[in-house]
Amino acid sequence: MEDNTSKFVSSKKNRIGYILDKDATIRQGFKSELKNIERISLMVTTTKKKTDCKIYLKLINGDGTIADQKVISNEELSYTSSLSDSSTDYVNFYLKEKMYETIDKNFFVEINTNCDSIIKVQFFDAEEKEEKAIYNGIETNKKMAIRYSGTKKSIN
Repeated sequence: MEDNTSKFVSSKKNRIGYILDKDATIRQGFKSELKNIERISLMVTTTKKKTDCKIYLKLINGDGTIADQKVISNEELSYTSSLSDSSTDYVNFYLKEKMYETIDKNFFVEINTNCDSIIKVQFFDAEEKEEKAIYNGIETNKKMAIRYSGTKKSIN
């Protein structure tokens, strides 16, 4: 059997959703606490379902190389009717190949879209010394709601 373990790059403080501007890029760094990573999950929804546009997700190694990337159709996202509420689901990004020896290594998650102001990304307030989300090259006082997961063998 394999046990799934997840870590969160977030806090319990003040979660809020922000609409992502068309062609804007959000980048968030984290240091892995897991020995392997096979899935990245982000809290992303849409405010308009029947629009044909794309969301681009990337997992980037600490040295800047792309570890994996995925394109998601807007129509695959959960729908939220309000621009201001914090209701959402996780969007799961399963890596093409599980990454090993990831503990204590730095990574970045990057998201952008060609959708026109209908993609909502969830953020938490960031503490002063925490890694913060970078929105179009500008550091914010927020961090993305990111979950990363790996598995380990178990006999339990």
